[in-house]
Amino acid sequence: MANSEERSQSILATLEQCRLALTRSGDHETAHFVSVAILQHRMNRYGVSDLELRELCDAMMADQEAAEAARNSAAQRYRRRRPPLLRVVK
Repeated sequence: MANSEERSQSILATLEQCRLALTRSGDHETAHFVSVAILQHRMNRYGVSDLELRELCDAMMADQEAAEAARNSAAQRYRRRRPPLLRVVK
């Protein structure tokens, strides 16, 4: 088992180095593909299914959208309550 773990770590390290080199050389599209390969390797390593990843992403997006809606709502309330900055005097 330790040998398998070491091999997996070595593969991830190699992929990370490749991704870094690709990014530095400006080949962002290929670096993105290597990132996907890293993700897939980690998912296989830890037994995470595609469905579990999709559910996690959906939950994170829902949380992000709720937080953004709360920020927008608070900003609108603040704009409505704020007194005018200048008053016209005749």
